[in-house]
Amino acid sequence: MNQKNLEELIRSAQQPVIVTGAGVSTLSGVPDYTTMKGLTIKGRSFEAREVLSRPFFQAYPKTFWQWHRKQFLQAIELNKVHDWIARQKVPVITQNIDGLHRRAGSEEIVEFHGKADVGLCQICWQEIDLRDDKAIFSHTHGKTYDNTLDILADHVDTQIVLYGDAIDSRNFSLAQQWLSASDLIIVIGSTLQVYPLAGLVLEQESSKIIWIDKTKNEVASLYPDINFVQADFREFFEG
Repeated sequence: MNQKNLEELIRSAQQPVIVTGAGVSTLSGVPDYTTMKGLTIKGRSFEAREVLSRPFFQAYPKTFWQWHRKQFLQAIELNKVHDWIARQKVPVITQNIDGLHRRAGSEEIVEFHGKADVGLCQICWQEIDLRDDKAIFSHTHGKTYDNTLDILADHVDTQIVLYGDAIDSRNFSLAQQWLSASDLIIVIGSTLQVYPLAGLVLEQESSKIIWIDKTKNEVASLYPDINFVQADFREFFEG
């Protein structure tokens, strides 16, 4: 199996879907939750998974937004996997929150775990581009703030699905619909260990799934009828 074979399968399929996980983003230098650095507050250490939780966000909103800015809003470049996926013009369901599929030009996307580059104003309920300070300052709503962090901490909610949050029902339903109707599911860079999306994929017929990742894990071993392709994305995708 190589990139050309994959493109031929996509062209011959009626309703192909691509599912992506952290392995696609790490190629752009985005750390996954297992390698992401946490932080320390008054001598207490918090792992990244704890910071990315609803209780932490509610208890330390300004600290959350400071950490969030360092982790998710730094300059990140698209990689050739994002570009290749965008050229296929097929629906994408991603576990990644970095927005890189949108930047690459993919049009039909379910960002299953939310979006790190967008916030939600709790006063007017409009989305805010977190990479744009002017956009954030346009949501002062008559109050005076010294900086964007104060605005975010005061009345902006993260659009990331935090630990303790439910998956957006619209995203869940659309992902379920696409996967059920598909005749070809290509999984790229996901361990298929994070539920509920993993369950939505694995409940489909194994024969219609092609799973590409650098390491074959226990989940892959439990589903021997899935066509698993062990590959380094830097070599598999030609760009």
